[in-house]
Amino acid sequence: PRRVWQERGRWDVAAFVYEIHNEILNFNRRPDPHAKFVVPSYSNVPRTRHVGVEFGAGAVLARDIARTAGLGRARDEFSARLSYTWSHFRFLDNRDYGDNQIPGLAPEHRLDAEVTYRNDDGYWVEPYVHAVLSGWAVNSPNTVYAPAYTLVGVRAGYEYPPWHCRLFFEARNLTGAAWVAAVAPDAANGRFFDPGDGRSFYGGVSWNL
Repeated sequence: PRRVWQERGRWDVAAFVYEIHNEILNFNRRPDPHAKFVVPSYSNVPRTRHVGVEFGAGAVLARDIARTAGLGRARDEFSARLSYTWSHFRFLDNRDYGDNQIPGLAPEHRLDAEVTYRNDDGYWVEPYVHAVLSGWAVNSPNTVYAPAYTLVGVRAGYEYPPWHCRLFFEARNLTGAAWVAAVAPDAANGRFFDPGDGRSFYGGVSWNL
């Protein structure tokens, strides 16, 4: 279902439940017993169940802030967006793993939030938070978990429509948090995690002719 509050905001909710027979899952094996690396391999799992809920909402918090404060004539607004995802992916009555969490597919709880300021002069700035709220399994016995983490960043830019030009800048992971960018499910060498970048900065220019 979706609800819209006049011109100020909207929200969406989606939910799903499905069972899969013979789902193909990835695991990572050594090509030989002495190898220090692993290669992707795949196997069919008799039964799995995927349950999930996705919720998103956005709202305009304020408009014409600068004009009201006497700081200019350009129209502007503050808006906010929030999304939450719950992913419950499990083996189902598996002979070896029971109803364990399927490794490496997705964190069970994930939250994203951002606040945007934008004006008609073309300037915008957008602080944001991306949070994985709980650890998630990276091996089928569920003995190893990737840790929860929170990333804080900010995006900003300037757009000039007559020239089809856009300048942008992003500062990521401002707190320097340690986090996992990717995982290798069921890695036979025990190297499950690929670390994410620390504090980093990006910028660029786009110009469409």
